[in-house]
Amino acid sequence: MSEFKLSVPHDNDRIPEVRAGDVLYLSGDIVVARDQAHKKLLEPNIFIPELVGLPIFHCGPIARKDGGEWTILAGGPTTSTRMDGLTPPVLEKYHTKIVIGKGGLGEVGKKGLAEFAAIYAEFTGGASALAVSRIVRVKRRLLEELGPTELIWIWEVKDFGPLLVTQDHQGNDIKKAVTTEALSRLSEVVKKYV
Repeated sequence: MSEFKLSVPHDNDRIPEVRAGDVLYLSGDIVVARDQAHKKLLEPNIFIPELVGLPIFHCGPIARKDGGEWTILAGGPTTSTRMDGLTPPVLEKYHTKIVIGKGGLGEVGKKGLAEFAAIYAEFTGGASALAVSRIVRVKRRLLEELGPTELIWIWEVKDFGPLLVTQDHQGNDIKKAVTTEALSRLSEVVKKYV
């Protein structure tokens, strides 16, 4: 296991070094988006150049406007399987190298990681206060017509993490490996007590 402190998107060329089990801390800009935003980004007439190469955090934050500035009050991860089928085309269109969420991607999303040399990292569920503490500032809100929980945010962050890489571009999947191991041991335990 290695730890990476990456400046994004500048350090995207280091993603081939990252493997499942590694820990990331990100500094720079990240995109915050959920299902409806992913769908909108994939429309043929929509392309937002400033999102190219930025990590995407699956999150629907709670925010408050103070004067002219937005403050994020809560920003925990959303379950990523909801964006599974949308992930590969987003990776391709926006050259995304890091996807952040909780629960991992399904088989379609994992194929996208392999095809586009990207990784999936998890922010611990229930650690919203930690995520919010790493926000330097809210830089932009995009596609506001989608509503407050579905629009796209761009946050500037500092040492955003710890993020555990659970799925990598080489097909490694920590959750799948742990589940397989647990199920194999479960049958042994059941035999012992039955």
